[in-house]
Amino acid sequence: MGGTAINTTMDGGVQSVYGGTVVQTTISNGALQYLHGNASMTTVNAGGQQSVYADGTATGSTINFGGVQVDWGAANATIVNGGGPGALAFVHAGGTIDDVIFAGPNASLVLAQASAFTGTISGWQDHDSLDLGDILFSDGLTSMAYAQNNDNTGGTLTVSDGTHVATLHLLGQYSAADFALSSDGHGGTLITDPAVAQQAQLAPALHG
Repeated sequence: MGGTAINTTMDGGVQSVYGGTVVQTTISNGALQYLHGNASMTTVNAGGQQSVYADGTATGSTINFGGVQVDWGAANATIVNGGGPGALAFVHAGGTIDDVIFAGPNASLVLAQASAFTGTISGWQDHDSLDLGDILFSDGLTSMAYAQNNDNTGGTLTVSDGTHVATLHLLGQYSAADFALSSDGHGGTLITDPAVAQQAQLAPALHG
């Protein structure tokens, strides 16, 4: 489609956008949006997926629990709204995402190339997670440091594996004690709240 579509609701099916613009699309229940054009104010509900390709741009998407946004292109001002089974924004290498807003627990941002991330993150809280795919996790080698901004509006979380460095700009009041590193199970580094990380470590012993 090369024109403009407004207020479309998809309960299943596929919407392919080539060079056009879609505004206020709602994607649910297995519906897929293939974006090679522009989309704004998209809502992705449980079972829905917004795929932003290299020639696509998504602005102001809201990913609700059970929804997924996958980025090879550009995503701006994405709201990752957790709860329930969680919400996921996955950014492949070569894709970009700016101004990520966590709006609930169990929300996840996965950055395949975290070392290239230049956006801001706000609203990060307990039970949310940041997955840094190119920061290799190794006990004793993967390092983390947090520096608060002088104006106390946020700070910078720096995570390194000795070769790759991710510099994450967070808005809000945090300290180094608010972040814990662990393996994401795929070689990368997972960032969670320390209390959540401790619960995950205790779970096998409690149920063994």
